[in-house]
Amino acid sequence: MGIRWFGAKWIVAGLLVTMPAMARDKAPSQPEPFHYTVRFGAMIGSLEPIAGEMLCVSDKDCEILLSFWPRIELSLRPPHIRGGEGQASISCWPLKCMFANERGYSTFSMGVDRLTIYDGRHHRSGIEVDAVWRRRETIGSVTIVVTR
Repeated sequence: MGIRWFGAKWIVAGLLVTMPAMARDKAPSQPEPFHYTVRFGAMIGSLEPIAGEMLCVSDKDCEILLSFWPRIELSLRPPHIRGGEGQASISCWPLKCMFANERGYSTFSMGVDRLTIYDGRHHRSGIEVDAVWRRRETIGSVTIVVTR
């Protein structure tokens, strides 16, 4: 009986020593994609207001067509961590549009958020800054409700 117990101790000790080494050898796995719901309402210029709901997957952009002509698409990418900010991007054709930060992309928070879309045709890029206050023309706005 003493020999069996002695052998069992070595087996258990050997397993405890090799377990951490096996855990280190394992490659980190990618996070599982999750589904989230986007409810939206948009008012674009004088066009008919639209509203809808989409079920999206976290590992792909969620693309929402807001208008056929002019073509306005909103693309959403959710945050990687809970409580973080997601990224929204806007593309317009033949117009040039932007968000309040004067770029074609912005951040949004999970929950309720409102994104205003501005006309960017007269936007200047570069280092020249006018010394006058220029009013930006609004194309429309989108209210989104993002839930997990």
